[in-house]
Amino acid sequence: MCMPQAREGLWFAAVVLAVAAAALPGATGAPPSKIVLPAGSAFNCKTKGRPGTCAKMDRKDASWSVIDALDIGVLSNYLQESQAQTFLKAIKEIPKDDWVKIDNKETRKYGNNGKAYKASVDMSYEYYDLQHQDHLSLRRLLEPVFTDLFQGPGQKLSMFVGKYSEGSYVTAHTDGGVVTFDGTDRYERKRAFLLYLNEEWEMSEGGLFTDEEDAGKPGYTPGWNTVLHFRVPRWHLVTPVKSPKTRWSVYGWAVDPVVPFPMRVLKAVREAGAGLQVVLVLGLFLLCAAAF
Repeated sequence: MCMPQAREGLWFAAVVLAVAAAALPGATGAPPSKIVLPAGSAFNCKTKGRPGTCAKMDRKDASWSVIDALDIGVLSNYLQESQAQTFLKAIKEIPKDDWVKIDNKETRKYGNNGKAYKASVDMSYEYYDLQHQDHLSLRRLLEPVFTDLFQGPGQKLSMFVGKYSEGSYVTAHTDGGVVTFDGTDRYERKRAFLLYLNEEWEMSEGGLFTDEEDAGKPGYTPGWNTVLHFRVPRWHLVTPVKSPKTRWSVYGWAVDPVVPFPMRVLKAVREAGAGLQVVLVLGLFLLCAAAF
């Protein structure tokens, strides 16, 4: 039974919830404005059973708001040619011993109990961590070309360089997860971006980013000076490299601070709009009134 005091408490809580949600920064109760894509840039894709919003366009036609509206997209001519060549030269000069080899095809033993576990994702490639204190000079060279299009309000960029040799691959995964920069903070991946720096790369050479959520499972060639980006989580894989050439990429994620559960609830209510906020208040009040 819902006593009068409890009913008043629920009514007050519902009002507070709606008002607090509406008062959060950026709360307007209005739907986001429709993004206008460049003519001819949109293409059909599928995202979790619904039509996706996807586009291929030139870098000069892109903006953060356009990219943020897309499930997956491709940007061509991302850098000036001389800048792309400078980036490629810089990553080729990374010392051999600074690359970290990932190869988890085999079962590994973890922890003091010595139990064996099989990783959920198989992968074999090398990476260079641009968060590392000894690698910040290269990060300062690379990061500025990504901030305007991929770093949204309140976000940070988590960045790496990738090196795929013949036989390198990654099986299906979503990129979803929480990362840390200093061991005490927690950030959630929101959008992935990959700058490919591979001259004259053919589909037959493998190393294709394959979109597993698109019904046609298209493979994207890691071609010269192109960026592929997608909203996280999204199922994808990288097919084995079949070429003796090295497949180079600068990749990373735009990450948001992990938000406590109560704030996530308020954010969801806020984004639902003023109409649904009113319905929520009335619904909680009527529920308690009916129980009484």
